[in-house]
Amino acid sequence: MIDWSLVFWGLVLALAGMSCDQVSSTQVEAKEQRSVAVSTPESPRVGFRAPTFSLPDLHGNEVNLSDLRGKVVLVNFWATWCGPCVIEMPSMEKLYREFHSEGFEILAVSNDSQGQLVTKPFKEQFGLTFPILHDLHHEVNAAYHIRSIPASMLIGKDGVITYRVPGARDWYSEKARDMIRHLLDLA
Repeated sequence: MIDWSLVFWGLVLALAGMSCDQVSSTQVEAKEQRSVAVSTPESPRVGFRAPTFSLPDLHGNEVNLSDLRGKVVLVNFWATWCGPCVIEMPSMEKLYREFHSEGFEILAVSNDSQGQLVTKPFKEQFGLTFPILHDLHHEVNAAYHIRSIPASMLIGKDGVITYRVPGARDWYSEKARDMIRHLLDLA
């Protein structure tokens, strides 16, 4: 169930150009030692190759960023409890539906510590069709230097980061769609 007070305050933050800070106690606890499927370049900046990663989706299947080479990929860092994240999801879905068949992909990297217990009902409630991945140990967030959510990275067909986008956006605005058309060479 969605806490609408969080959505309200998220809307206030989004209108103020702010984002949700990642400060929940589960996110502050020490990382477990385990093998991590993240490859980190010098820095996840515009003009640099995006760190590759592999994360499970809602069905437990591993999704690898490197398998999407040749596509334009929007990697969005979010959580169900983040109001601005909730607000931008419908515009991301519209963008995905318009450009997916042209070679556009969205990977929504969830920060929810409860995993699919909360993301699956969220996806169903909002009718989302793009993949939702789970970063339960926050390795991918760390590799991308994500300090607050929502945050997004737009990765070109060559695997290079073309845009870093802090905060919530209207992903279906004409400006955003023109940007995707340009990256897909449809303009």
